[in-house]
Amino acid sequence: MFNVNTPSRRCPIERTMEDNSPVTKKPTYEDLQQRIRALEETVAEARRVQDALYESEEKFQALAGSSPSAVMLYQDDRWIFANRAAESITGYSANELLQMNYWDIVHPDYEELAKEHGRKRQLGEEAVDRYELKIIAKDGTEKWVGVAGAPTMIGGRPAGVISAADITGRKQAEQDLLRERNLLKTVMNSAGKAHLVYLDRDFNFVLVNETYAATCGYRPEEMVGKNHFALYPHPENEAIFARVRDTGEAFEVRDKPFEFPDQAERGVTYWDWTLRPVKDEDGSVTGLVFSLQETTERKRNEEKLEKTVIELREALAKVKTLSGLLPICASCKRIRNDKGYWEQLEEYITKHSEALFSHGICPECRERLYHKLSGKK
Repeated sequence: MFNVNTPSRRCPIERTMEDNSPVTKKPTYEDLQQRIRALEETVAEARRVQDALYESEEKFQALAGSSPSAVMLYQDDRWIFANRAAESITGYSANELLQMNYWDIVHPDYEELAKEHGRKRQLGEEAVDRYELKIIAKDGTEKWVGVAGAPTMIGGRPAGVISAADITGRKQAEQDLLRERNLLKTVMNSAGKAHLVYLDRDFNFVLVNETYAATCGYRPEEMVGKNHFALYPHPENEAIFARVRDTGEAFEVRDKPFEFPDQAERGVTYWDWTLRPVKDEDGSVTGLVFSLQETTERKRNEEKLEKTVIELREALAKVKTLSGLLPICASCKRIRNDKGYWEQLEEYITKHSEALFSHGICPECRERLYHKLSGKK
């Protein structure tokens, strides 16, 4: 509490005369009390602000200390705060980090990216608030981290705050999955004339090999995400797909006819196809593998062959053949038929074969029969 009788605390009060000239007057007791109350309120407010700051800092420290993610503050080019998770992820102690530039732990491939984001935040410019980059830990290990950042003010000056989570395991899993996916695509595209696709439970294309896509008039990536029966409506086939999905039982068919709605010039095509369910570890169907082999050419060749065979059979049915022993007269050359009657050779052969006769005379018979007409003796 201030001493109101202390001369050094006396404050003159200005007032204005009628001619507007200032007149100095000693403050009254009430004036001094009023000023003291104002000062006390100012000090109390400052204490409340300071207490609030202390409380806020304690809460931040508690929150940052319990966070599984690295929480770090930087100002200008330096780290000014790092929690225990930051020490764990980077391998550096907090004291070591506070001696470093904020990009010193970043992998060289991502150093410029980190500098750019840090600079923009401190200048109040728009910056990406979430991104991924690689860091190099104290032991030389390369790690992937997912970073979320935001601008802030510390000591009245611009600063930045980030939280970073170690996502190395997730990135490795993604890379493994991508490698397996690329391997599967290579296998599918090496299947020759086989048409292969993988569909989800709703029959949307997930993987499409080049042969299937080319037959449909697309590139593989253009078909991914599209629904099979939106492209090729077919109630019967859709019912088959639904049955395989719902029962988990595979389906196979040979020479199944199909007409492309957008390729009418191809007419009816034929396919051997197999539809197999893909199940998870619980036995639930997660998707379908659809494999097809076009048999249109073979089917049409078979139809042509079958038509030819039918024509040959019809022709053969019209052919009459003679076989076995035929009783024939040694003198007149007539043949005895099945009923015991003797028939002329020509008549018998005509009845029992497709042979026809045209009559003429050989030179010997002509000489024998007509020698008188020829003038010879």
